[in-house]
Amino acid sequence: MRRLTFVVMLAICVCMLVLLGVPAIAFIAAPARQESPSLWPFVTNVADLPADGQPKRMPVLAPDRDVWTRRPDRVMGSVFVRRLPGVDEVMVLESYHGRLRVPVTYDEGTKTFQSCCWRVRFDLEGRELSESGLPPIGDRIEGLPVRVVKGEVFVLWESR
Repeated sequence: MRRLTFVVMLAICVCMLVLLGVPAIAFIAAPARQESPSLWPFVTNVADLPADGQPKRMPVLAPDRDVWTRRPDRVMGSVFVRRLPGVDEVMVLESYHGRLRVPVTYDEGTKTFQSCCWRVRFDLEGRELSESGLPPIGDRIEGLPVRVVKGEVFVLWESR
């Protein structure tokens, strides 16, 4: 009788180990099986951009995840997207300038980008404009690589 009790208890322990161990191992190993997010997130459609070349600030939405949590549309930052007039191309500029990542805004009246902290302005290509009485700081708004696929704009977005 003791031998039978030992065998039954051993079988119950093995079944419990299998029933609880396999899902636990699958849960812990799940992040390793997930695909990494694309470096080319969707930004906008070309049809949504003004044809006159005016820049439009657009959010960069990209999937993000930590070990177990997925966020399908996390705002990673923003960019200025502009359709170049006369040609069928799109230009993308960062929404900040310099090493300190100073934000810029677009001024429709002067058709320039304005630094939020300093009296620095940039043209539509991202080049610094020389202001009278002020020495140039030698800065510019960097452009980002862009892909247009079937009318959809994708930008190369690396962790910044």
